[in-house]
Amino acid sequence: QCDFMMLSFTSFEFLLYLAACLGLLHATGKVTLRTWVLITFSYLFYVSFGLAGLAVVTVTGVIDALIGRRLAATSWDGARRRLLWVGIAANLTPLLVLKYTSFAASIAATLFCHVGIRIPAPASPLLSVIGLSYFTFAGISYLVDVYYETTVPAQKLSDFVCYLVYFPKLVAGPIVRAADFLPQLKNGFRVTAKDVEIGCGYLLSGAVKKLVIADQLAPHVGMILAAPQNYNAVTLLQGLVGYT
Repeated sequence: QCDFMMLSFTSFEFLLYLAACLGLLHATGKVTLRTWVLITFSYLFYVSFGLAGLAVVTVTGVIDALIGRRLAATSWDGARRRLLWVGIAANLTPLLVLKYTSFAASIAATLFCHVGIRIPAPASPLLSVIGLSYFTFAGISYLVDVYYETTVPAQKLSDFVCYLVYFPKLVAGPIVRAADFLPQLKNGFRVTAKDVEIGCGYLLSGAVKKLVIADQLAPHVGMILAAPQNYNAVTLLQGLVGYT
């Protein structure tokens, strides 16, 4: 067994990790090398949560990239629709199998119990994949955009993989559209002092919301929502507001 150090966005280790990534990006002049720097750091960030999801993410990304290219090269509507549905199915299958199989089995066990048949319910999902829902819907949004020709498909597999696993939004979102992300990899980018100032402002604002507000409310909210029957309406309302 391997013990992995999870890189929380509000940890000191993540700040060092981010600084190393930004330093390498600044020192790297070629656009292609910058993309590979981002891919490497994204995969290392993902590995900090465990190895389980790497194969799922990589295979799904390759399938999406290939189908995206095929969609752009195909003119017949029937074939394009079939490609789109194949891509959607390829993205949804891991989500349904890995995340919701145990949930469906638990419901089935409960229903069978009511008719006197006892079957063991699974204790946990088959495989825990961090950010699986994000990958799923980011891939589907890309395929839909290519299908409706609002996005030019990624010509390089590395560009699409970078879009899919880009680590600053890996576990929390939001789902960034490929049309906004991919051109930045192709055309490159320049970081100004104003960009650094704005970025630090976002980081500090998010850290205060998470560490000073959300983390302090979380224990009380969890206690209220764990046993709502023990509290009056005012306290329940406080719990709901706190959860929000």
